[in-house]
Amino acid sequence: MLHATHALHVLLALGILLLTLPLGADAAHGVVHFVPDGDTVVLEGSGTVRLAGIDSPEMGRDGTPDQHFAEAARTRLAELVGGRQIVLASAEQVVRMVQAGSVVTGSNGRGGPSASSDFSLHAISPGKLSGLGEKGLLSDLPRDRYGRFLAVILLPDGRNVNELLVREGAAMAYFVSDGSDAARTVHDRMVTLQRQAMREKLGMWAGLADKITIAGPFIGNRRSMRFFPAACADAGRISPKNRVAFRNVEEAFEAGYSPARHCGVWPLSPGR
Repeated sequence: MLHATHALHVLLALGILLLTLPLGADAAHGVVHFVPDGDTVVLEGSGTVRLAGIDSPEMGRDGTPDQHFAEAARTRLAELVGGRQIVLASAEQVVRMVQAGSVVTGSNGRGGPSASSDFSLHAISPGKLSGLGEKGLLSDLPRDRYGRFLAVILLPDGRNVNELLVREGAAMAYFVSDGSDAARTVHDRMVTLQRQAMREKLGMWAGLADKITIAGPFIGNRRSMRFFPAACADAGRISPKNRVAFRNVEEAFEAGYSPARHCGVWPLSPGR
């Protein structure tokens, strides 16, 4: 019970603020040069960043069509960060600062106040961001298997871009371990925001059930937090201890699972 209470306090603190670094601390900085899709940015002269804890529909490649909502997701991320100076933090850094009590009063992400207990979006005090060191520490960030930096993106006004995209339905919660326990805590936070977006049918969630043509059931993998159609060959390879069944995609998304890249769960954009 004590462990559950502690975990709840951490999640509530994340709701108040996902990150506040000590004044004068060095942090990774960069200017966004290009936005190739809804969960990736290319920095000017310093590498590619994969937004931690989220996933967006895939853009088409080599003649294949875009997935549903892929272009809208890319456009939204470009609106938020294109050509702008950003601050980058790892999931572990985020949770460590929250556990240390380095939190401030938040806002709803649109400049207005919001209650700290409703899991609305919250922003970092711009004063805190302005005190961060200017020397970039990109090398301190974890990388994914493709060599991209895994990070939370913060805007100069304090908004958390990863959270904002999930809350607006422009991205989904996506668990990727970066070798730290913090990745799971951040994932839980993103799932909470995703459930809000699903209930309000925002962004990609509007009419999604009518666009998905594969019928259930679906099989999830507890270890990877991915789900597959039951008929997919990869579903049969999941070990019994990691298997979890879902009647439909809504159940899988509510539980924080995301669709496997293959087996065709996510719909394609029409006319592309």
